[in-house]
Amino acid sequence: MLPPLTPDEPPKGIAEVVMIPIVPALLNAINDATGHRFRSLPVTTSLLKGALA
Repeated sequence: MLPPLTPDEPPKGIAEVVMIPIVPALLNAINDATGHRFRSLPVTTSLLKGALA
């Protein structure tokens, strides 16, 4: 948790920092499962269906 900047502000989480390795890991898992490397986001269901067709 990050401390509040002012007394009336709630503390902030730092979840964005831990999300940095998640997206590449998911894209690698999709590549392993489909054999197709997606190089742009978002990876939608229609893109996945197109890669599997």
